[in-house]
Amino acid sequence: MKNINLKSAVMILFLCVAGTNSYSQEKIMQLHRGGNVVHQAKVSEIDSITFADMPSQPAGVYIFGTATPWVEASTEGLMMPTKNMINQEIRSSLYECYVPMTTGTFQIKRKDNINIGGTLFMTYNGSGAYDHPRTSAYYYTPVQDGSFTIAKAGLYHVIYDTELNRVVVCEAKWGVRGMMNYWNFTYMNESADFKTFTVTDQKCNVGEYKFAYSAGWELGIDDTVVSSGGGAQVLVNTNFGGTISWSGTTGTPTLVAGGDNYKIEAANKGYYTITLSWNNGVWSGSMTKTGDIPAIDPATQMFSLIGSAFNNADGTPAAWDYDLDLAYTSTTDGFSSYVAQNVTLLTDGEFKVRKDHDWSTSYGYDAAKITGDASNFVDNYGNIKVVAGKTYTTITFKMHWETGAWEINFTL
Repeated sequence: MKNINLKSAVMILFLCVAGTNSYSQEKIMQLHRGGNVVHQAKVSEIDSITFADMPSQPAGVYIFGTATPWVEASTEGLMMPTKNMINQEIRSSLYECYVPMTTGTFQIKRKDNINIGGTLFMTYNGSGAYDHPRTSAYYYTPVQDGSFTIAKAGLYHVIYDTELNRVVVCEAKWGVRGMMNYWNFTYMNESADFKTFTVTDQKCNVGEYKFAYSAGWELGIDDTVVSSGGGAQVLVNTNFGGTISWSGTTGTPTLVAGGDNYKIEAANKGYYTITLSWNNGVWSGSMTKTGDIPAIDPATQMFSLIGSAFNNADGTPAAWDYDLDLAYTSTTDGFSSYVAQNVTLLTDGEFKVRKDHDWSTSYGYDAAKITGDASNFVDNYGNIKVVAGKTYTTITFKMHWETGAWEINFTL
């Protein structure tokens, strides 16, 4: 065995292992939790490790109880240190795990072998504000020898920060978001045991995407408000990213919490069955190609403005009940243009762009994608809000069908 100076993050992996056996790199990697890249640090340097004097249940933070797969504390229920989304670095006091749960109760065993439950002091309502998930999150103050109650079966993200002395529990409904849904959100079908999540016939064009749960990117632990002027400073990632390795028409994504966007190149675009699986705390994913994407005729596609920022056909202000259609004009450098001419926008009115007069695909405020008179528009909960009423010679929505990139231009 090599004599290696192990960092604390790697030691946590090793503490998962019980008994006196010798473990290979492959076995160690199987203990990896949640895809956090720090958990893999230095593993490539290790041939094997022997734990001759390790106790059957090493010191750590464990989750267990009737609601979980583990009635007693065990290595499978070990909560792992995770990254603070603010800087994407491991926070030593921040632990997490994903657990499929039935109705019942659970506890957390601390490193000092004290079991804790919690007293609920705050509930986040799942509004989706500040890129938080659209499922409720429950905030607890730890209580010695107490318990946490699960009233609804499902997969749950459990977070414990020992420094903040806080436990947060949030239901996790996994899905995909990216070029396949124009960075909206597509829920995956979950298995009856909440261990497998699948989406079939998913169109994946050239572009990027990620896994995320409940249409969010992050969850505040010290606060549910996120802003540059204050609010949450400790947040967990509620998404997986990374890279995809390909073997023919099958892709295997790495699952790194808060990782880079997955990239689909031209050679791999198509329709896919995408699966995300949980097995005793270890995540895995797969992409299996099921078909090719037919060419799109941009002239047959329809986009429109909808909202309260303009008048409807009878000259009265619209109230999110009228589509102002955009006409296809041309395609240049891959971007297809859809235009409305001589449009008067109303002060304080709001709108979005949507496809096919339907809300399944829509586009709201994104400062980086508004050009022309950009300073006249602000964000209001994802809607494009007009600061001052003006008449625009053209409003042009541009869509790149290969990559899913888009922008909207306002010309006076």
